[in-house]
Amino acid sequence: MKILVVYYSMYGHVLQLARAVEEGAKSVAGVDVMLRRVAEFDEVIQKTADNEYLVKIREQQADIPVCTLDDLREQTESSSAHQHDTAT
Repeated sequence: MKILVVYYSMYGHVLQLARAVEEGAKSVAGVDVMLRRVAEFDEVIQKTADNEYLVKIREQQADIPVCTLDDLREQTESSSAHQHDTAT
């Protein structure tokens, strides 16, 4: 089973929650977990560029891929197939 965890976190609190969900899901046998973040708007990055705390939080998330339409499509297809398998 595939689980997609998508989150947005400006201040880091939701990042902590998303990582906890990722860790918990990974503890289940047979589960493949993808952690993805929502891209920050350029305007937000520009307006908060002088805030050291927010810059640090963005840096902490830099290694997490931005969620793409393909990620969402893949998850939707995987979820539909899983529902079909469990219904039969």
